Order: sequence, then structure tokens, then C-alpha cells
Amino acid sequence: MRTSKLPKLFSIALITAIVFSSPLQSVAASKDKQKAEDTEKSRLVFMPLRVPPEDRNLTGAMETALVEGLQQKYVVFSGEQVSQKAREIFLKESRNTAHKECDETKCMQNIAIAFQAELIATANVSKQDGSYFLALSIQNIFDNKVEYSKSLTCENCTAVQVINKLKELGGKGNGSADGRSVVENQTPYSFDGHWSVKLECDDVRVNGDFVKGYISMFEVIVEKGKLEGQYGTAGSPGSVTYIGQVQSNGKVEIEARGNTGKSDYTVGKLTKGTPYAYYMKGEFSGLTGHASRTSVRPCEATFTKR
Repeated sequence: MRTSKLPKLFSIALITAIVFSSPLQSVAASKDKQKAEDTEKSRLVFMPLRVPPEDRNLTGAMETALVEGLQQKYVVFSGEQVSQKAREIFLKESRNTAHKECDETKCMQNIAIAFQAELIATANVSKQDGSYFLALSIQNIFDNKVEYSKSLTCENCTAVQVINKLKELGGKGNGSADGRSVVENQTPYSFDGHWSVKLECDDVRVNGDFVKGYISMFEVIVEKGKLEGQYGTAGSPGSVTYIGQVQSNGKVEIEARGNTGKSDYTVGKLTKGTPYAYYMKGEFSGLTGHASRTSVRPCEATFTKR
């Protein structure tokens, strides 16, 4: 009797199908796993990295090093897609006739919304006396909460060493075990550099008198921990001089001395040009900082590293 070849052919076809389908199933499973992991990760927008002028040719490599680390925990949006969207939003807001310029917080929120994210990451590389200072800050831009903040120093480092340090900075960007912000290896010089300041004093009633609020924008410089800044021309009406000290842990104390402007904006309706002084206390962390006035009227200063 002749044995049928059909069972044998069927077996060969079945084995072949299993052998060739296994790699495809493995790839599909890997993609599904990666998709599931990405779904669980928070979305984060990494803003363009700020680097010293002499190291701008390394910007791409430095950004990539940070992003590689951040991708361990976040779905990261970075590079040209973020730069282009940021330019579009800032340009659109600057053309808005309702205001002269884009409020920084509002613009950052619009950038986050564009990528369906809540977290904004900003990083800075500065250089002084041959040493690099690296800082990373991750903030929930909608509730103004700093999710993570860390600084590292790299003394007398080569470009390759700086890039490795940046990988370390981004790769451990998950905060401490108890959820608090982490700040490592800070020195009194970690916060050195140029900072933009937004001073906001709200409307207030003091002893029954209404005092108008105001907003002032200016810059301060921190050098070897010493903070100095000037709004207006020193000694002229409406001017103020900031002098303070930023500690290695970020704590800051500031003495403000100036001369009053229009009386409607001063407590006690002081004559224009009257000398005054007050103190502020606060804290710097990563690329941002804040300080509050300690007496007379509520005022808040917000610092952003440039």
C-alpha cells in the first residue's frame, strides 16, 4: 500500500510556520511591551539646553546625553520639534495685542499643552575657571511644583567627561525615595550666572489705605555666591538695588535698598524719591528660585537662570 505524503507535508509546513513566525511574534511582543511602558511614563518636554558660547558646537551631543537618561522614566519630546513649537508660541503671543510680551509661565504652559504634557525640563551648562556646573530642573508647569532638581560639578573636565556627567544627571532624574527634590554636589558657586527677576507686589490695604501693586522685571548676577542686581538708576525715584548671598544649599537672603516712585504704589503714600529698605528670604533650586519680602507688604521675586 502506498503511504500518503499529505501528513508529512502538513508537518513540514507547520514546523516552518512556527519557526518563521516566532521572530515576528517576538518583535510584536517587544513593541507591545515598549508601548505599554511608554503609556505608563509621564510625558516631558525638554527645552533647548543652554551651554557656554565656547561649547555651542557640543550642544547636540550634550542634549542627547541628557535625553537618553531622561527617557528611562519619561516619554521625552526634545530637539527641533520643541524649538520650532516654542518659536511659534512665543511669536504668536508677542503679536497678541492684549499684552506686549509673552508671560513666561503662560508660554511654557502652551508648549506643554502642544505635546500633551505637564512636565517641563530645563537644563543649563555653565563654565567658570575651567570647571563645569551642570543643572537640571523638572517642573509641573501647571501647579508650579518642582518635581526634580539636581546640580553636579565637573572640575577640569574634558568634553567627553561633561557628556558622561550629563548622562548621569538625566539618568537619575527620578527624585529621592520619599519624593523630595534631590540636589547633589552643590558648591557655593552652583548658582553662579545671570538670572532674570520678576518682582510682583500685589495690591494691598495697610491701615485702611489702598496701595497699588506693581511688577518689575530686571536682572541679577550671582558670582561666587554673591548676588547683585539693579532696577533703574541707583538713587533715582523708582529704583532698587539687590544685594544678597546664595548659600550652597540654595537658601538666599537679600537686602533691597532703593528710592520710592509714585506715592500711590508705596505704603504710607511716601514722597517720590524717599529712600527705603526691606529684606527677602527664599531658595534657589536648579534653574529657578524664589524669594519673599519679610515685612510691610507681600512681594514675591521669581528668578530664572538665563
